Amino acid sequence: MSGGPTDDVVSLSIAQEATGCWSPSPDLARATGVPLERMTDAARELALAPDIATKVVATLVALRALRERHADREIEWRLIARKAERWLATQQVPTPAGVSSLDEWIARVTPGTVLTR
Repeated sequence: MSGGPTDDVVSLSIAQEATGCWSPSPDLARATGVPLERMTDAARELALAPDIATKVVATLVALRALRERHADREIEWRLIARKAERWLATQQVPTPAGVSSLDEWIARVTPGTVLTR
């Protein structure tokens, strides 16, 4: 079930902000496998203020990591995921052109990175 001090689910839980979002950080990059530079580059594609765009990307990356790397531990992270989804809904993020959802977009702009360990 739970791992030691480097447990990614615990790290992601701790890194989540009170509002429900995540901000890009070295800890988030380590826990998800998505480099900070890739998150920053992806944020530039969103039609949002830069500070909000980076939080949107970090939040989408964190959710993708939880769902894809830790699906077997959903009982542990389900509530923080719901909180993040509520935060994302309040941001009214427009879906980028060429994709049908933000989940599809984040998978496209961060291909394979979340699945590798």
